[in-house]
Amino acid sequence: MDTALQDKIIRWIANSAGSNGPVGAHTNLVAKQTLDSLQIMDMVLYLEQDNNIKIPLDALTEENFRTPAAIAKMVTQVQAQG
Repeated sequence: MDTALQDKIIRWIANSAGSNGPVGAHTNLVAKQTLDSLQIMDMVLYLEQDNNIKIPLDALTEENFRTPAAIAKMVTQVQAQG
């Protein structure tokens, strides 16, 4: 797992979305309602631009955005698909 990517995602959440308490790699963002739908779309744009990828619509699932670790895993999978 790319911990550098996880750390960037955690920093983005802290800086751009704010948070309800500390956020770690396995913090359940859905249960904590850390991100609203607009913030998720902002994050998608950030991830696409920062990683030079296009996240497909079918990857925009609750499961893929549940934790920073899940988000990093999804980004890594999209990168691998080219």
